[in-house]
Amino acid sequence: MKLKVVTLTSLLFGLFIVIAPSNLFLVLCKNCGYVNGLLSDYLIPRLYASDFLLIALLILNWKQVLTLLKTSGSVQLKKTAFFILVLLAFVIRQFLSPHASTALWNFFQILVLSGVGWLLLTKQSISKGVWIWSLSIGLLLQTCLGWYQFWQQKPLLMYNFLGETNISRAVGIPQGSYPFLNLGERVIPHGTTAHPNILAGFIALYSVLLIQFLLKSKLSKKSNLLVTTILVASWSVLFLTQSFSGAALLTTGGIVLIGYTFFRQKKWLTIALVATIFTSGFLLSYLPSKDTSISRRQYLLQTSIEYLHSNIKNVLWGTGMSNFTAVSEEFSPSKEVVRFNQPVHNVGWLFLVENGLSGFLVLAILLLHKGRNNSFTAALVLLFPVLIWDHYLLSIQPGRELFLITFIGLVITLDY
Repeated sequence: MKLKVVTLTSLLFGLFIVIAPSNLFLVLCKNCGYVNGLLSDYLIPRLYASDFLLIALLILNWKQVLTLLKTSGSVQLKKTAFFILVLLAFVIRQFLSPHASTALWNFFQILVLSGVGWLLLTKQSISKGVWIWSLSIGLLLQTCLGWYQFWQQKPLLMYNFLGETNISRAVGIPQGSYPFLNLGERVIPHGTTAHPNILAGFIALYSVLLIQFLLKSKLSKKSNLLVTTILVASWSVLFLTQSFSGAALLTTGGIVLIGYTFFRQKKWLTIALVATIFTSGFLLSYLPSKDTSISRRQYLLQTSIEYLHSNIKNVLWGTGMSNFTAVSEEFSPSKEVVRFNQPVHNVGWLFLVENGLSGFLVLAILLLHKGRNNSFTAALVLLFPVLIWDHYLLSIQPGRELFLITFIGLVITLDY
């Protein structure tokens, strides 16, 4: 029976890696997403297909989860009690959010995701072979879909199959020019994700993890050639997405791969990276620019700063999970783009404005409790381009799942 649980856990997690990029979800409450007559996607509670796998992993390993809870509670009773007290206050705060149902649902999703991460990091039951082939299949799926969408300018299947965006409806869909192909304006491929930037993030991070697992594993020549071919082919779709952050992720992946010994020796680097994330966001918010993409990011950053500056309660508790778009119009410094209602495009500032200092306290306790400082620092370096320039690693469930997959993969390949 124990062998079956381990085998099923590996299969479920492998499948989870493959479908984590999918934007396939069930809307739980569409009316929860309206703010002053505008529908905000980020306020709509959604049950993703990948959530079913996360919940299944916890149910399948419920005995191990209970054992972990008992062990943690008995070893450090005072610390555990303090953490539960802080977490309870944090949960109560979600009830007081402008859109409480959204905040509570996102809290539940993050709790389930964290539980799976805790379980896998503690038990280490997923083999490197499962990682390699799951990452390869995931990249192959996105590569094939990406090229099909690019040439045909339409999704392969209906949304209910893979969660593909209807890119044939070009209004509001990102487009770009490809002069070297002499094709004019083309809709940028999305794969199974909600946006080309997210597709680029998954391809880049899956590639980095796959390279590191290949370096730590021994495959046959045929298998090695097949995986390498898939890996290189996926970079062609990364190029099609025209994502600067995706290309930067590959670059920082090389830095992590080459400079990990440096990360292990510099304990202050995590604090420096976190400080840089906030500093870069603050500086960007006041940088003169006529570029629409940058100016919109500036308005969102300024809005978050204005919200925190308005009341000490906001600094302590924030807006509530995934509730920034519920209050952003009230604090926006510019009414010209007030209908551009999106999360702050900087994960540090977005986390602070939605969770306050209480959220940072919970995060700090978790990091100090489990340690893993070396891998967490490496993850910060690797994810840095997205942390300072986008929001999906925090604002949507597939992004959070990508963060977890990246972190667990780094722990396995760098610390063991």
